[in-house]
Amino acid sequence: MLYFPPPSDEDSSPQDEPGTSTSTPDRRHSAREPVEGKSEQSNVSRRGPHVAGLAPERQILALKDEVESQRALIVNMGSELQEVKLRLKQKTDAYDLLKRQYDAKCKSPGQRTIETLAEAKLSSQADELSEEEITRAIQGFNSHILSVAKTCSDPENLKRRFPGPNKRAGLNKEMRLNLEKIIGAKLLLFLEECSFEEHRLFVQFSLQAVMCYFMSSCFEVFPFSPMTNSGPFARNLFLSYRVMHAEEPQGLSSIWRSLTSKYMKVAGSTGDITHEHLGDGTLQYFARILVVAGASDDLDDLMQYCNASIGASVSTLWASALEFNRSLKERVLSSDYSLVSLCPNPILEFNELTMKPRDPDAAVIAKVLGRNVLCTIEVGLIRETSTSGPGALKGRVERKCILPPMIVFEWELDRMVKT
Repeated sequence: MLYFPPPSDEDSSPQDEPGTSTSTPDRRHSAREPVEGKSEQSNVSRRGPHVAGLAPERQILALKDEVESQRALIVNMGSELQEVKLRLKQKTDAYDLLKRQYDAKCKSPGQRTIETLAEAKLSSQADELSEEEITRAIQGFNSHILSVAKTCSDPENLKRRFPGPNKRAGLNKEMRLNLEKIIGAKLLLFLEECSFEEHRLFVQFSLQAVMCYFMSSCFEVFPFSPMTNSGPFARNLFLSYRVMHAEEPQGLSSIWRSLTSKYMKVAGSTGDITHEHLGDGTLQYFARILVVAGASDDLDDLMQYCNASIGASVSTLWASALEFNRSLKERVLSSDYSLVSLCPNPILEFNELTMKPRDPDAAVIAKVLGRNVLCTIEVGLIRETSTSGPGALKGRVERKCILPPMIVFEWELDRMVKT
């Protein structure tokens, strides 16, 4: 069957216009020779999805459909581009964070110290304090420590808090060493893992936080309330404070810096801070406060306060304190050893300024209590053994001193002032 294509637009071209030249395809060409009309039709069919020979209106609709599909493709590619940009931004932010951390680690210890001290100074500025106010603050602080010690030295309270069998025969050598060290050894081990500058700053800020917490909790109106007259300890402390921090604003947090600076280089020093500059008294004083708080209801509040004041770095320190309290619960309070305090006895009331017993005679202490004690103000250990048995008086209890008592707060405070 023969096929005759419909006439194309070129077959019926309009009249020649002036200055133009048109040509009509010669139908006598052979089949092997290209014909312009067919070539144009082939080009039209290649330009879009429509078929050659469609009416112009249908060709326009087909072209519109193609444009819409291309526009949808462009929109889709734009969405993919936005996702790629978002992933790139996330990777860039992660890189910037790692770079800042790396730059911070590469800074010299002196530069890190200067920046940290500058931040601490902005956060610790307060109204100037008079000598009388500082005196009352220190006395109130010591008074509150004693009140906490009295609370946690109540044997009945301790039994309720740490119930357990009363059948433990004794303590091994390891436990005795732990009691001798209390918590100081673990505390020192943790601090030795820090850099020298971080070591010093951590101890400073920790002591400041504990100081501020106890002061705020024992004063009716923060930070000060009227108390008794000043004593020599507070005056010496104030003089030391004035010498060490004459150029900076007098603030509550500076009180502890004036104490700890006795064992360290001057604030802002860029030299290496060796462990000799950090006195054992500073560590032990802070450790005993944690122990006192751990045996009373103040531990949760103190933990919350220190976390807010110091940050996440205090968590390891709390772990050491909690570990000590757990060990105390399992190996002392559940045995036949006693945890008591000298404070409830009026004869042995402590001086709030010096933290020394008003009658420090060991013979008097032994006569009043009849035993040596492990307590929150003294560090000592006794063992009570019932002598009931054949040939023994019924109900008689033998008391033996395992670890001699030592006043906790006496020598640290004296050394801080006199050194």
